Amino acid sequence: MRRRAHRRSRKPRPILTTRQLRTVQRCLREPPHKCGIAGSRWSVLRIQRLLRKRFSIRLAPRYALRRLREAGLRIRLKRAREPGLSPAAMKRLARTLRRPPRAAGLCGERWSRARIAELIERRHKRRFTPAHAGRLARGVRRSGLGNARDRRLTRDQARQLRQLLLPTRRQSSTTPAQTRAQVAALIEQRFDVRYHAQSIPGLLKRWHIPFVLAAAPVGEPRPSEAQLAELTRALASAPTQVGISAPRWEQRHIARFIAERFQLRYSTRTLYRRLSRWGVPVPTRAGAGSVCALSAEQRGLLAAALASSPAQSGLEAARWSRALVAGFIRERFQVQYEPASIPQLLRREGLRLRPVQCDRPTIEPSEVAHADSLPLVPTHPLQTQPRPQAHVLASQNQ
Repeated sequence: MRRRAHRRSRKPRPILTTRQLRTVQRCLREPPHKCGIAGSRWSVLRIQRLLRKRFSIRLAPRYALRRLREAGLRIRLKRAREPGLSPAAMKRLARTLRRPPRAAGLCGERWSRARIAELIERRHKRRFTPAHAGRLARGVRRSGLGNARDRRLTRDQARQLRQLLLPTRRQSSTTPAQTRAQVAALIEQRFDVRYHAQSIPGLLKRWHIPFVLAAAPVGEPRPSEAQLAELTRALASAPTQVGISAPRWEQRHIARFIAERFQLRYSTRTLYRRLSRWGVPVPTRAGAGSVCALSAEQRGLLAAALASSPAQSGLEAARWSRALVAGFIRERFQVQYEPASIPQLLRREGLRLRPVQCDRPTIEPSEVAHADSLPLVPTHPLQTQPRPQAHVLASQNQ
């Protein structure tokens, strides 16, 4: 226990030597760009970058700053000065904000932070964030952008909304049903006032508008019965018959077919569970290459093509290969196969990739005897005569 307590109370090892600390202190007295770090003032991230670049030390930004201060360095980081406008520009901005945005060439009846930022960028060629533009607006207007009541519907606008929702003053079966989100979008489009969808029932109750909202659809839309029947027929056939170039049905192919045919998008991970819930037979989840996408006629044509050379099929190659067979199937039968699955496809059909036998010239025995009678030609410039055989050398030595 004493050893553990002693280890915990021990001070951490310094990350830099005394000489390196002097180097860091000398660098912090100058701007970062003079030390090879982009920027005009020092920040936590730039100090971390300096340690990594100069001394190959990787530490978290705040932890590196704390360790340097513990080593005795006095580091004072200056806060960035918030950008602003000149006094004359602030006066012009104050005069502009007294009028509605339409008078300044912007859309809308009320000022917002985004519209003020857009106004400053158009008039003064300065780009500010909407939050900073709101702070500038509060500096020139005592009331800022107005309270929440000024940014809500007025009495006249509530009366217009009542006429839009209830043209006949009463809700009947012919009145178009709208959800909370649709009413919120209508208010924003017509009166340029943004409401959250959850606050629409309270808004209607406040202004005494007896409009019954429609229930929002829960979850994603489900295909109709006719669409499910068409999907069942498509999954019972091969993907190539419905315009999907694939050897077998997979979740991504089913999702693509539903998106193209019915304009409905679903996640590919949960598509098999959705099909089971809808009562659609799920395609057999067989292993890769276990289902052949070629018909019997197409397999016969492929066997006839592989029995001959690729040149007879219009291909510029001396022999068949996996990639060549995959390209031939794709161009001739519009079926996509990977080159790695071609051997398994051919093995299932009893085919093999055999090299084309080239006609080689045969040598007659008379030609061989004639070649033995010819004089030997030296293969090296220094070799003027053939080397004697071993038995000739042995007879001479005896």
